[in-house]
Amino acid sequence: MKGKNFILEIISVWLLSSCIGTDRLERVNRDYELKNGTSHNMKVDFYQMGHHTGTVIISGTGLIRKGMSSNDGGNYISGAEALSMDSVGVTYNDTRRQIYYYSYKDHELLSLPESTRNILDDRVFEVVSNILYRFTFTEEDYQNAEVIEGD
Repeated sequence: MKGKNFILEIISVWLLSSCIGTDRLERVNRDYELKNGTSHNMKVDFYQMGHHTGTVIISGTGLIRKGMSSNDGGNYISGAEALSMDSVGVTYNDTRRQIYYYSYKDHELLSLPESTRNILDDRVFEVVSNILYRFTFTEEDYQNAEVIEGD
């Protein structure tokens, strides 16, 4: 009887150890960048869950913000998560404005005015390498932004 239990224990340990790690995904780290590719001055306001999380002011081309996202712990990899944003307000030269936001009510990405390049959507990021994704604001984004009416 002892020998039979010992064999069952060995088989159980072997079965359990052979299953370890089969349900785990390969860890993926990804860097996300926002860049100004225009000559325009930009003020970029970031929001997360209704809270203002930061402002970046940049004169001309250059890096606006960089962040990292990973699937460690089962997290979803996204630019919005990496850059801590669910809403972004972009002001160009204090004369034009574009707003990007996630509607928690409707579960969709929106922008004012409408834009096909919503920075909250990973599909609009350029894949520079396996780990670097980049969104670059262009002259077209500037032209698409609404003109801010003067006083």
